[in-house]
Amino acid sequence: MDYEKRFYKALSELFVGGKIEGEGGFVNLMKIKSKYFSEGILPELKRKVEEEIREFPEFRQELFEKLYSFFESFFSKNGCVYFANTPAYKSIYEKVYT
Repeated sequence: MDYEKRFYKALSELFVGGKIEGEGGFVNLMKIKSKYFSEGILPELKRKVEEEIREFPEFRQELFEKLYSFFESFFSKNGCVYFANTPAYKSIYEKVYT
């Protein structure tokens, strides 16, 4: 799977989560959120990306590789900022012990 597909899959999992089944108010809200993402946010994001990289098409693979590695490194499955998967060489924060 290439980085573009991986990025959009990770973004979808982050925003929507898993498959939504069942009845009830919360389930309906999650279905609305899923529909909003797939019919509103995702097509607009893809359109913007295409528009921005039109001038530099050779940058496409690198862009999605960087986006995917950012999401993989800094976000947990539930969408929280999560540093446990961040490689030590990135040195994004100092460990402080009191």
